[in-house]
Amino acid sequence: MKLHVLPLIVALFCSLPLLFAEDAVPEKATGFVIPEGKTAAELVEHVQKQMEENKPKLGASDEVVTKFIAEASVFLRDMGDKIIAMKPGEAILQDAYMMKFQGLEHLANEGDPQAVKNVEDFLDEIDKALPDSQLAKLTRTLDLARKTTVFLEKEPTNENFKKLLTEVKTLIAQKPLDYLPHVALIFVDVAAQAEEKLEQKGLADKTCTELIADLKAVGDESFPPIIQRIEGAQRRLNLVGQEVKIEGITLDGEKFDVKSLRGKVVLIDFFASWCMPCIQELPNIQAAYEKHHDKGFEIVSIGVDFGDPNEVRNLKRLVESKKIPWTVLSDELTVKEKMPSIAEYYAVDAIPEMFLVDKEGKVVELDTRGPKLLETLEKMLK
Repeated sequence: MKLHVLPLIVALFCSLPLLFAEDAVPEKATGFVIPEGKTAAELVEHVQKQMEENKPKLGASDEVVTKFIAEASVFLRDMGDKIIAMKPGEAILQDAYMMKFQGLEHLANEGDPQAVKNVEDFLDEIDKALPDSQLAKLTRTLDLARKTTVFLEKEPTNENFKKLLTEVKTLIAQKPLDYLPHVALIFVDVAAQAEEKLEQKGLADKTCTELIADLKAVGDESFPPIIQRIEGAQRRLNLVGQEVKIEGITLDGEKFDVKSLRGKVVLIDFFASWCMPCIQELPNIQAAYEKHHDKGFEIVSIGVDFGDPNEVRNLKRLVESKKIPWTVLSDELTVKEKMPSIAEYYAVDAIPEMFLVDKEGKVVELDTRGPKLLETLEKMLK
């Protein structure tokens, strides 16, 4: 599983399909407190404080993270209901609608048909309460992100893919703010993964071309950065057989160019300290490194912060605690040195993301991890 990177709360509740067992959602949020006697504004502050106080620590187990997200989802749903019932001003009302939406989205991620209907009904409620608002557009956009993310696990048919593509195109025509780039990139990644299941080779490339054409046709002034990101995704998806470009700054502040590793097989690994799937993959990578490093295998990990102000510090802690011996770059430090963002160049919007590079510096495979990594390395390093 990959974690699609949206802002913190959205990433937790809209982009982690099938992370939980069917019975993982509790009736009540046992780790959170719903207070009485507070104003709507105080309750919003209380939610922010509770989320911060209860979030798992760096390196927490799967069970701890699962429990947190399940309980937090129920907490957000119930707190949203409580604040909405108080009929606050529009700004706080929008916060409350977003809280409840995030809680309901988690339940829908579980695939329960009733939960999915609850989300749809709530989206209709937002449309009626705040017609034509940015919140209404935002929640519709985020729900499309959820449906896109779970597409492969639910009903991956050509007909359903076309329906999703139509919804994405509709969003482009409506010019929604904020999360359209994320939805577009998630959809492109899903198209790439769906090629084999749908027996449509080149589907992702074709999808990128169509979305870029639609964005240019609408011509909104906010769209050029989105177009650049989709072009980056197209660049990444067409990397096999092409030379990879990785230049950046290490956690030690040194400049690095992957060309310095020519003659060796290299795994490029995009990750983050807070990304649970990345941490889960780390033992596989370490095993591959220990087994094949002496034969000419190297790893270059690239820490992506996605807006986390503490990511460089946390990356250093992770490298130290896990005793990571290979080169680790920081995309944040790279950008600070006026160098192009590596993650943006390849539109890496879901992690872990991996490129396996041969001795000539050309990409052999994308997303080579787990047992497949060891199997491929055995063949390449004979």
